[in-house]
Order: sequence, then structure tokens, then C-alpha cells
Amino acid sequence: MAEEVDNNNPALKIEHKPYTINDTLVHIHILHLNNSQMLWINKNTPSMENLAVATQTKYEKSATAVNLLGDMSDPISANLAQRLSKRTGKQTYVSCNLPGTDTELLPKVEQLLIRDLIL
Repeated sequence: MAEEVDNNNPALKIEHKPYTINDTLVHIHILHLNNSQMLWINKNTPSMENLAVATQTKYEKSATAVNLLGDMSDPISANLAQRLSKRTGKQTYVSCNLPGTDTELLPKVEQLLIRDLIL
């Protein structure tokens, strides 16, 4: 039997938010699905160098996260996915392609995500 489509609540919503943080232009793309979300965060040059996913389980207090693509020793995308998944209760995919050397940029991006996009 076919599932009824609710046009008032689309199954896919796409957002693009450009932010200027400390004189750095950061692009945040979000794909909202019914029970999950995908965030793609980058600077001027579009790239998806890594991808991580996190989801809540009944066995752990914090969300379980794993890197799917890219440098497996780089925890930035997995950590961000884990925090956002725990906060939203949704399975969360994150590709964060920001320099890890900028210690002020990532916390500000996360604050923006929580304030403007996730909640």
C-alpha cells in the first residue's frame, strides 16, 4: 500500500546559509530529512574531504559516531555529528571541511548551527 504524501511537511528540505565569521566566509548546507540530517560545512572552495555519521542508540548516553570518508584520524566531523545527533535526536551526517588550526572558527560554527539551523 502506498504511503500518503503530506505536502505541508516535505520529506526533504534543503538550506544554504553563508556566514561571515572572523572575516572568513563559511558555507553551511543542510539537507533535512524526516529522521535524519546532513550538514556540509566548508569555506570558499566546495569540497567533501570527509564524512561522518552519528546516531543515538539505546545502549549509550552519547550518540555513536563513525567516520565514513576521508582521514579516519581526523575527529572533527565525527565529534560535531555526535554532539548534533545527541542534541536533535536525529541521525546526523557531517562533512566539516574547515581548517582544524583555526580554534575559534569551529565553536562559532557549532553555535550558529544550534541557534539558527538545528533547533
